Amino acid sequence: MSRPTNDQEQPGPGISAMMNESPKKAMLTVNEVIEHYGISRSTWDRMVAAGKAPKPLKFGRNNRWRMQDLKAWEDAGQPLHS
Repeated sequence: MSRPTNDQEQPGPGISAMMNESPKKAMLTVNEVIEHYGISRSTWDRMVAAGKAPKPLKFGRNNRWRMQDLKAWEDAGQPLHS
């Protein structure tokens, strides 16, 4: 059986599980987000640019995503691919 490509990989167990593991961590970096969802950086960037994923909060040149925004996006049945 062949391994799925990045665009076909299944997401992790959900942000809710991540929130339970790290209750004090309220924001995620792009690397944490793409690792959690099992998608490439370019796929995530396309989804954000197209409005298909939550917009980040900007801290200077750094982007962070609030876990509660990602959870709401998941609960709404987010499209995993652009």
